[in-house]
Amino acid sequence: MINSIEKLIRDLPVAISIVDAKLNLINYSDQWINSFAPKKTDIRGKHLNDILLDMPISFEEAIQSALKGNISLNEGEKIFLPKGEVKWLKWKISPYKNNDDTLEGLTIIIEDVSKDKKELELLHKAENVGRIGGWQINLETNQSYWTKTTRDIHEVDEDFIPSIEKGIHFVKENFREKVTNLITLALENHQPWDTQLIITTAKGNEVWVRAKGEVEILNNKCVGLIGTFQDITPQKLIELQFKKAKATILTEFNNSINGMAMLDERSKFIKVNKRLCQSLGYTAKEFMQMSFLDISYTENKAKEVTNFKDVFSGKINSPFKEKTCIHKSGNLIYGMLSQSLVKNIDGESSYLICTFQDLTTEKNVQIELSHFTESIQKIFKHSEIGMAFVTLNKGWKEVNHKFCDILGYSKEELLELNYSDITHTEDIGAELLFLKEIIDNKSESYRLEKRFIHKKGHVIYTIFTTTVVRKSDGEILHFIDQIIDITLKIEKEKELGTLVDITKNQNNSLMNFAQIVSHNLRSNSSNMTMLSNFLVEEEDEQEKSNIIDMISKSAESLSQTIDDLNDVVQLKTITLENLQSVSLAKTINQIQKSINGLLIEKKAILEIDIPKDHAVKAVSAYLESIFLNIVTNALKYSSEDRTPVIKINSQLQGDNILLSFSDNGQGIDLKRHGDKVFGLYKTFHQNKEAKGIGLFISKNQIQAMMGSIRIESIVDQGTTLYLTLVKG
Repeated sequence: MINSIEKLIRDLPVAISIVDAKLNLINYSDQWINSFAPKKTDIRGKHLNDILLDMPISFEEAIQSALKGNISLNEGEKIFLPKGEVKWLKWKISPYKNNDDTLEGLTIIIEDVSKDKKELELLHKAENVGRIGGWQINLETNQSYWTKTTRDIHEVDEDFIPSIEKGIHFVKENFREKVTNLITLALENHQPWDTQLIITTAKGNEVWVRAKGEVEILNNKCVGLIGTFQDITPQKLIELQFKKAKATILTEFNNSINGMAMLDERSKFIKVNKRLCQSLGYTAKEFMQMSFLDISYTENKAKEVTNFKDVFSGKINSPFKEKTCIHKSGNLIYGMLSQSLVKNIDGESSYLICTFQDLTTEKNVQIELSHFTESIQKIFKHSEIGMAFVTLNKGWKEVNHKFCDILGYSKEELLELNYSDITHTEDIGAELLFLKEIIDNKSESYRLEKRFIHKKGHVIYTIFTTTVVRKSDGEILHFIDQIIDITLKIEKEKELGTLVDITKNQNNSLMNFAQIVSHNLRSNSSNMTMLSNFLVEEEDEQEKSNIIDMISKSAESLSQTIDDLNDVVQLKTITLENLQSVSLAKTINQIQKSINGLLIEKKAILEIDIPKDHAVKAVSAYLESIFLNIVTNALKYSSEDRTPVIKINSQLQGDNILLSFSDNGQGIDLKRHGDKVFGLYKTFHQNKEAKGIGLFISKNQIQAMMGSIRIESIVDQGTTLYLTLVKG
């Protein structure tokens, strides 16, 4: 936009220049440089007095008057140059202002009218080129006169007969009252006027004009009005476009979704937007007392200073790069930084515009996922179950040592083979049906009894489990395959179902242990921290005693959690025979101790209806982890419009117990997400803490304990989870 404005000014057929408030040239037409600086190819940024030499005092006075906000029009003045040359110059100097009515600079038009013989011709030419027309009204005869240029500006015919009423009719409606008042003041107080307004021509075009007028006095009596109309549309459009561009840039700066700042050569903040204040915790006023280096996290300040100076001087470019900043609280804020150097019209560095995209949340999630992935890799490497990462076309990406041991191949040999090379021919077709359901997005895993061909040629019977891992868009990334060698037990028909469950439970154990440790211990730790904060802030001794009691119970809960986790570590496989009878009431009481601080903070209500004699076959740590996940989810996704109420019930159903957890929270749109609720990395609310792991892990834990889980939910009404577990 700025380049097009500059071209428009340069192409104007008048000697026009635009200077700032310090009289430094901002822009000019080609006519201007040809007339006053023919040997200078570029005079932008130069002072006006360095270009216009030997100008009369009246010109300097006109400049000073214009700097005070006045418009100066000189119809011609004789100038004697040092070598005896004589010139007649006329000029027009107009101030232009910002939106806040402060002076931004001047627009200067200078015309050379030196040749006496062509004075009249040049006068008419100047009138046409400058689009300045004259007008006169005789108040005695009520007759009006418009020059040709005035008629041209109004786009009327040559035989048009003007009058005051017709002239005002051309003025755009919202300017008419202003014009009427100016004429009235002129007639009453002999006050001249000089204003800018829009007229609508006879052809319906809108034109910006500068209207100037004054009264004619004869024998102390107003006998007429005289003035000029100047078409200032090009100049006005430039001015309006410049203001619009400036306002647009400022709006984009202030409302950017990323943090933005302007920095001077010392890296001091000149201006910051709201988003940067939100990201780093400082107010705009506080930023103005700081430098960019004050918020930069770096181990080498000297290198940071040198890098900034090089960017500001233009020695190096600064594309997007990772940047760590320091929040007002002292926390680290991660993001992407770009720096754009802005130069003035002389090509000198003026300031830097810095853009900072806050990626702290994404970075923290990435770190957590990295830790999770590292844990999975360790489990994969050291697992006593055969495990492999497999591509969509059933080629191996990675296998662990147990997988190689079961099939008798080395890792290098397996990676050269395809699944079909070592799968019993009678089992290939059945597996393809299961695989098709996963590809069609109808299933996330399958489990079956599968036969492999050992390297030595004999058949290996296995419990085979495949779980698909998808990208966020649903595209298949790879499969996680697990095998357990059941060759020696295949004859035992009764144990077949148990062995299938062993595979599933072993899979769940491997995938869940890291999450249980993180979730259970974090819940207890967060609870104790919250209660400790309550204790510090509480003044009432009785309440302090209650909080101390809750901290004590929370500590007991933490100790019990650690004991339960130790049991999980010792547990190699999960079958009905080695599951323990766990009291539901005691488990609920245990998690209530773990999160009583959160319950207090949320002002939540727990309604528990579980008979004391109800127990289920379970791994205590699994059961506690499941209950914790469900209850904390109910609190995390509670509605801001009502008090959280969580109802927990249990009832006998033959050899099973049915548990229900109901809340009145935000709910889930099951029509959209019903098939993904228990999927890995699936989230359904805009909660930055959501990882999409909890329900996936809980379902695996429940299935590992021979149970099942289902969900009912209505958006903005609440959610109910139903758990079916074997009676203890």
